[in-house]
Amino acid sequence: MSTPLFDLSYLHQVFQGNDRMVDLILGLFRGQIPGYLEQMELRYANGDWRSIHPLAHKAKSGLSMLGMGNLHGIVLDLETRSRHGASDAGIEELLIAARALLDASLAELDKQL
Repeated sequence: MSTPLFDLSYLHQVFQGNDRMVDLILGLFRGQIPGYLEQMELRYANGDWRSIHPLAHKAKSGLSMLGMGNLHGIVLDLETRSRHGASDAGIEELLIAARALLDASLAELDKQL
């Protein structure tokens, strides 16, 4: 059995069934997280891989709130490698994996909501 791309149970628990607030958070997520990833990809493409970590750090909380454990793990790894890595080794692969997971998660969210 594969791991789900997301789990909204935390949001529903926090907002006690207030679907309007859940929708608001999902809207904020859709407006911010893809932009963070685009900026990380751009920085990497420009050779500025050391400046990825602040964007990855910002993205982590949103991913956690939406129960996106796999994507959260990749973004955490991006943050760590960007902040502490001696080289850009592995960052491109992580960005590719993050893009694939984010795109799949957004598509699945759109189907379910």
